Amino acid sequence: MIYERYEDLPTRSYDFVIVGGGNAGVVLANRLSENAEVSVLLLEAGGAYENAHMAHIPFLCTMLGDTEVDWGYKLTPQAALDGRVVPYPRGFVLGGSSAINYMACTRGSAEDYDRFAKVTGDDGWSWKSLLPYFHKSEKYTVVDSRDATEYDATHHSTAGLHHIGLPMAQRDLDQKVIRSLSDEFPFNSSINSGKPIGFGATIFDELCANLIYPFSCAKDGSPVSVKGGARNSAASSYLAQAYLARPNLHVLVKAHVTRVLQTGTSDAGPVFRGVEFVQKGDVSVKHTVTAAKEVVLSAGAVGTPAILLHSGIGDTKVLEGLGIKSTLNLPDVGQNLSEHTLSAISWEVNSTNTFEAFTRDPAGREAAEKEWRESKTGPLSTPPCTQIGFLRLPESLSILATTADPAAGPNTPHMELLFLNGFLGPPPPTGNYLTVAFACVTPTSLGSVTLASNDPLAAPLIDPKLLGTEIDRVTMREAFKAARKFVTGPGFKDYIIRELSAEVPDTDEGIDAYLRATTAVVFHPTGTAKMSAKDAKDGVVNPDLLVKGAVGLRVVDASVFPFIPSAHTMLPVYALAERASDLIKAEHKI
Repeated sequence: MIYERYEDLPTRSYDFVIVGGGNAGVVLANRLSENAEVSVLLLEAGGAYENAHMAHIPFLCTMLGDTEVDWGYKLTPQAALDGRVVPYPRGFVLGGSSAINYMACTRGSAEDYDRFAKVTGDDGWSWKSLLPYFHKSEKYTVVDSRDATEYDATHHSTAGLHHIGLPMAQRDLDQKVIRSLSDEFPFNSSINSGKPIGFGATIFDELCANLIYPFSCAKDGSPVSVKGGARNSAASSYLAQAYLARPNLHVLVKAHVTRVLQTGTSDAGPVFRGVEFVQKGDVSVKHTVTAAKEVVLSAGAVGTPAILLHSGIGDTKVLEGLGIKSTLNLPDVGQNLSEHTLSAISWEVNSTNTFEAFTRDPAGREAAEKEWRESKTGPLSTPPCTQIGFLRLPESLSILATTADPAAGPNTPHMELLFLNGFLGPPPPTGNYLTVAFACVTPTSLGSVTLASNDPLAAPLIDPKLLGTEIDRVTMREAFKAARKFVTGPGFKDYIIRELSAEVPDTDEGIDAYLRATTAVVFHPTGTAKMSAKDAKDGVVNPDLLVKGAVGLRVVDASVFPFIPSAHTMLPVYALAERASDLIKAEHKI
């Protein structure tokens, strides 16, 4: 059941208290409450997902930043971006960032997870071991007869709770992308197979019949987390009404956790089985709940380290300088922040069948919203980006002779291209557009989440040090070049009118200047409570995700990834949380 007031909770003590109702937290809440003898409390700072009406409409993900479902964070001025301050949306609602993201469903490479296993000394984090958990979380949904034959059961599952599938609405851009694939930009029928390099087109058989690839081009495709034309968030899947009806599962929204509380000591270290929080509108009153078995932090790679630091868990000297009493010296808390960088190029095109038909025209927007409300169909039933591709850096680059490959292995991409059938953001007053966004998915720049003060309600300082290394700058430069080159393919012949950034010289210096002015992020923070081997002196959690040197405290969210996956992080976090649920059940024999 969902509660909005602390006073309405039936009890103040639970077996498990989970902090954060995002991807990981709701998976844990669901799986741990499967046992009717186990009591679970899930605390979420934001409100209920069912009340976040805009978030349910897939295309409107572009408009959710700086709204009531967003924490409203901003990065600190980024040195390599000429001091620009970049917005940093994070989900402030039950479902977390799965309720505001762009719904892309990718897993990354098998090598990403094998590297996790190697650095942690735990084979349970390998691709082979995690694949069953990817499957356990996933319910591949056939949207209609078009993709029924393209479904590839080898790499997908229909038995999980999180609905994914190929997009409902098809766009003219789909044909243009598939017609432009080549040896340099290869087709990949299964980008979620552990070998993601290539383009996961979402075009179907009838459109592929006489093209360069005369076979079914959907297969795995580029799936999105949409069900029946509506966003399928963690809240709408793992916290569906059937699960909320469990009498042993309580969810308290509008509960902003400020600290985890030390409740005792032991030979193994300080014991943390208490949680302090405040409720929206009454921040002067602090509430507490306790966990008989564990407190689990699932507040994300920004929220989790902030809560740990305010709890006195971090670098003792730094915390004492802020007036925070140290409870456990763990200097790596908040460090190792990694993020995918993103930029884009737009072109004016000779079509009227683009996003501008409803993003610029009020009548078009009203008609599209009316269609969605009545039937969950139409252009708003599909996220903005439904075509993606992953690429490696050219082997001829001189920097690769002197710099270690940042990718986890030779089957891991460095770059991602994302295609949008219109302008990304509010469009220019006239014209129709095509946008190719591009990202570095193997960044080596590492930043931090730190505290500005000892006020637990103040926003933390988030500094991923975007483009802070030369290899990251080179990767983004090559991604820019790849985006420009892709639209010279045969599918775009007689389609492009002009490039909006055509004045950018095709030189390293010119591209770098463009990137400094335009680079942002994909909103995939990881690493701020990273896993390391059990006997390692660095890191924040052991391979079982228990906080090093503490008792009763575990972290389950993207902050534990020791390296950022070459993927949109939603599916990796689902798999992480599914395995964590089994680890917790085994630990407590439940």
